[in-house]
Amino acid sequence: WVSDNPSARSGGSNSSFAIQNPKNGHIDYPPKGRYWAFSQSTFDEWVKIGKVIFKDEVKEGGRGFIVKKYLSELKSSYNTVNSLFGTDNQFMNQVATKHLRDDVFEGVDLFTSPKPLGFIKKLVKYSTDKSSLILDFFAGSATTADAVMQLNAEDGGQRRYILCTLDEAVADKSAAKEAGYETIDQISRERIRRAAKKIQAEHPETVGQQDFGFKAYRLDSSNFKDVSKTPDQFEQGNLFDSVDHIKDDRSSLDLLYQVMLSWGMELSLSIHKEVIDDCEVYDVDNGSLIACFDNGMSEALIQSIAKREPLRAVFKDQAFANSSAKINLEQIFKDHSPMTKVKVV
Repeated sequence: WVSDNPSARSGGSNSSFAIQNPKNGHIDYPPKGRYWAFSQSTFDEWVKIGKVIFKDEVKEGGRGFIVKKYLSELKSSYNTVNSLFGTDNQFMNQVATKHLRDDVFEGVDLFTSPKPLGFIKKLVKYSTDKSSLILDFFAGSATTADAVMQLNAEDGGQRRYILCTLDEAVADKSAAKEAGYETIDQISRERIRRAAKKIQAEHPETVGQQDFGFKAYRLDSSNFKDVSKTPDQFEQGNLFDSVDHIKDDRSSLDLLYQVMLSWGMELSLSIHKEVIDDCEVYDVDNGSLIACFDNGMSEALIQSIAKREPLRAVFKDQAFANSSAKINLEQIFKDHSPMTKVKVV
């Protein structure tokens, strides 16, 4: 059996009665705008035959009882879950909750009603090939990422995933809050890390062969200040704000990712960072793009980058003292790598 939803959208006054838990006195009414999906007499009969379970303890905001739905009651020609997936318990939310609590988060119940791992695995297996990109607009506990990684481990696939989610705050006084999580997306990321570690332990042959890494991004405004103003819009006291058009709280990686997006480059490309002449240099996809956003770059550093003959190179405008320094930059690349597209931001 599985837990059945005891409420319905329609009903009447005889379907809105109070149900009291005899174990602890907890009283339940149907949720606002809904009704019990049974009459009082039917419910009383279910209690007698054991179709109703009263909980020993009731969490705040929780229901004090469970109504069982048996396997025999699920069998119906109108029940599409039978024809497509059968009635395997792995597709039930209760199983998903138990898996997430016991197998992933070591006994801590962090998430309510996660998507069943087996269900998502079959959806992905039936609807994609081994090189597909799977997009989940409502990441939640990151079941989709877990499912994709597991399928790749099982059949040697190269599927990739993109998960999107809001930075929704976890409930106060919840197990997630007590465990140190502030937002749902933090749980999503931790689920991916733990699932990847578990899969590698269960499938040691995937270690070094399958990519279990991921990158996490958040949507934000541009890294650049809006300096496209007419002279009458400037105030003398604020003129120095326009000297550096990059926002103060932005890092070199922030700039790099915006440049990659503006050039149409995938954010999943490999990025290697090294320090040359005390400056941070980023190499994207083995020379597809080389970037340095530090001030005070030496001519030797610029020559070193140019001699690598990257497809693209990008630098920060503030790194150059004057126009002649920018002209020198262009000349260095003209001498060593004339095919490189050079951009100064």
